[in-house]
Amino acid sequence: MTVPTAGGPSALERSILAVLDSSRTPVGVGFLVAPGLAMTCAHVIENAVAAGEAGVGTRVGINLPLAPASGSGTADHSFEAIVECWRPVARGEDDIAVLRLAETAPGESPVAIVEAADVQGHPMLTFGFPLGRESGVWHEGRLLRRQADGWLQVQLSDPSGYRIDKGFSGAPAWDAELGGVVGMVVAADPSTPAGYVIPIETLFEARPDLRALVPQWRSHSEDPEIAVARLHPDQLSWWRRVDPGASVTLTPPSVTRPVALIVVTAVWGLLWLSLLVGLIGSAGDPTELVVVTLVMLSVGVLAVPRQWWTGLPGRSGRDTSAQPGPHRTGLPRGRNLFWAASFPVVFLMWRFLRHVRRRADMVPFVLALVVNVSMIVAIAVAVQQRVPYAAFILAGLLGLQGGALAVRLLAGRWQARRARDRALPGEEMVSQRVFGAPGGAFALESDPVSQRAARHKQYAQRATASLLEPLLRVPAIRLLHGPGAPYPGHTKIDHAVVAARRVALIQTTLWPPGHYTHTTTAGQRSLSRNGAGLPVIFPVDHEYFIGQVMGWQAKLSDAEVRGFIVVHPSPPGPVTLDLSGYPVTVVLADQVTEVLGGWLAMEPSTVDRSVLGELLDTAEHES
Repeated sequence: MTVPTAGGPSALERSILAVLDSSRTPVGVGFLVAPGLAMTCAHVIENAVAAGEAGVGTRVGINLPLAPASGSGTADHSFEAIVECWRPVARGEDDIAVLRLAETAPGESPVAIVEAADVQGHPMLTFGFPLGRESGVWHEGRLLRRQADGWLQVQLSDPSGYRIDKGFSGAPAWDAELGGVVGMVVAADPSTPAGYVIPIETLFEARPDLRALVPQWRSHSEDPEIAVARLHPDQLSWWRRVDPGASVTLTPPSVTRPVALIVVTAVWGLLWLSLLVGLIGSAGDPTELVVVTLVMLSVGVLAVPRQWWTGLPGRSGRDTSAQPGPHRTGLPRGRNLFWAASFPVVFLMWRFLRHVRRRADMVPFVLALVVNVSMIVAIAVAVQQRVPYAAFILAGLLGLQGGALAVRLLAGRWQARRARDRALPGEEMVSQRVFGAPGGAFALESDPVSQRAARHKQYAQRATASLLEPLLRVPAIRLLHGPGAPYPGHTKIDHAVVAARRVALIQTTLWPPGHYTHTTTAGQRSLSRNGAGLPVIFPVDHEYFIGQVMGWQAKLSDAEVRGFIVVHPSPPGPVTLDLSGYPVTVVLADQVTEVLGGWLAMEPSTVDRSVLGELLDTAEHES
């Protein structure tokens, strides 16, 4: 086994302290857990000072035996540390002491800390100063299960290696599988190659605020510790401004009765009927009667909306079954218009010339105009030649054709509106307030680490969902759990809250207590905790979430889309944020109801069906 390294000298090596007695001889070990703070066993401090002098405020000599040399050598440079927390076995407590370094040690580096529920079988590495080994030796072992007193048992893995003995007390127990310190060596069994380790969570109990100061901290516990925020309505500034009983307006509105279409169609129908009766009554022979009837029927074709021809067998010569809804094409529009308009033009030309021939007043002219232009010329000529009833008939037929076109236009618009309306969520669906269920990120992988991460994710999603429920006081708000990503095949988003054209996309994360900052270097964003890398209880790719937010912003270009990362402190403790310039809003769990409510309550009574429909369609597609 080798000591884990990260970017040069091992962080584990640079965290190890030697606790010195008055003769500057190592009597035990300590390790740095935060800048200027270290841990060791209380009995190590007792061995380093005169009897009866150990306790809070005691000063002991220390050095960093494995840190890189600086000048005359770091290992030779001794300095002092002061006991800040004292929990000795003599008082019936765990054997723990917390030290504060009197000065910054050259080359020091706090070690990565890991809390884990189960470390059985994991390889372990530690360092100590057994008798006669003042330069220190490494111990390679294997972590076993917990004992009744809560300590972890350690077994020597190589019989030829160094066993845990006096001089290893206070040493960090490095879990090589998890990549961090999971406890502190506290005792050995002289009769067997076994040792004992105080788990890291027990060490933190000695000083609860220590978690918030540790730069590199991760948890692999089975269940996360979350103190779910509970807010009284009086604490929410927007609560009293909202009328929960207000009626909701739907946009775009559902298609209402086509009043304009009905009126225009009725007027056009009366004109069509009166003109048909008049023309049939004036017909001089059966042939003219047939022609008149065909003309009237052909003009009526103009009133048929294009959508009504959709899907008629054999009309277009193309297979339209694969083309959805209103986008399918039936009869070509140009052919419809040509034949519907050309029939009345032919009839009008024939009837006009017939009347002119009877009066023997031939006026030669060349009629080579298309559809409606021909009608206009015919009307002008008929009026000029004073043909009996010609102008009236032509004007009537022209009005009839114009009315047919108006009916067609209004009916087409009605059909298009109805098709769009059917594609949007209906009133019954819009009346639903909550869609989906929280905790949908639970994975079924066999890998225990993935299973644990999925359980944490599920737990966190449910915690956030409970904080979003008070938002339903706003009548317009619709809450979606697990909506889809903007593009198919991507991971779902935890939650979305929609009010009118405002959309809040929410991702949940569990962060340990500490101070979080945001920096941008060479265009690359990074989050850090207490100046070190960002530890999360379960892996969350914040950059991926930012990409999803940007995708929805592009897809819902007419809506206002914002991204929110909701932070639950786990374990409970103070979390502070300095994330100015971060592309999404990072908000603590106990503030999310106030922040989201204040923003979304500005649109209290409007439900935009197009925005909601986009989110629901994507969620359905991803399910």
